[in-house]
Amino acid sequence: MRKEVFDYMFELSATHSLRPFTDVQSFEIERFVRGIGGDFEYDLEERIRGTGVDDLFGDWSLTIDGEELDPEGEHQELFEELNQIFQNRRGFEVTTGAVEQTVEEMGEWESELHEEIEQINDDWDDHFDDNARRRRYAKYSYFYDSVFLPLAQRFVENNLYYNFGVYDFEEYVNQGDEDVEDLLRLFPSSYTYITLTNAADLQDGRKPNDVYDLFSLAVAIPYCDIVVTENVWRTESERAGLTETYGTEVVSSLDDLIKLI
Repeated sequence: MRKEVFDYMFELSATHSLRPFTDVQSFEIERFVRGIGGDFEYDLEERIRGTGVDDLFGDWSLTIDGEELDPEGEHQELFEELNQIFQNRRGFEVTTGAVEQTVEEMGEWESELHEEIEQINDDWDDHFDDNARRRRYAKYSYFYDSVFLPLAQRFVENNLYYNFGVYDFEEYVNQGDEDVEDLLRLFPSSYTYITLTNAADLQDGRKPNDVYDLFSLAVAIPYCDIVVTENVWRTESERAGLTETYGTEVVSSLDDLIKLI
């Protein structure tokens, strides 16, 4: 069944795919840093959406001897050849083989991550009895570690300065602050990831393999026009205002997808 779904999505997407969540996080940070430096020409979406499967075949970051290749340039024939290999399903066999080899290791990682998350949630329960405040704290904590610290390093490296002191993060955590919320929205993948993570934690709680959905939706919802996912994520993304924020249609069935396209 997974192969049938793969074949269907491959044909529907015309080999287009999205970058992994961690890459997109880095791209969003890069865009912010360049903007502070006065460079507003950084094409974020071109880096996020491309042709092929990342790190396998036809990827727009393919390199040879350290040189990044241009799929529309002199290496076009090479890209076409690699895409043809992928269309013959050799790429699919490589992918599924790698998954089978790592499934046991990933299962252990999922369990460890799940236990760590549950412990964090238990700790938060001891300190926060207000769900809205807890969500804001989770957002701030995540952004501090995953976005603001890398940003500070990039500012130093590029001899730039940005005054985060104008934002009252303590006020944001305790009572909410729309200026801080707007700042967080400038990093769409991180904002979507932590928003959906909060939603899952405060509903039935996250399951170990939810991390894959969260990583995928964190990129898909901000950067796609239509997203097909499980009903629970559709509901939570609408409830959290993500669909309105990013103008994305999130549906939970292929029938709904057909109606939209």
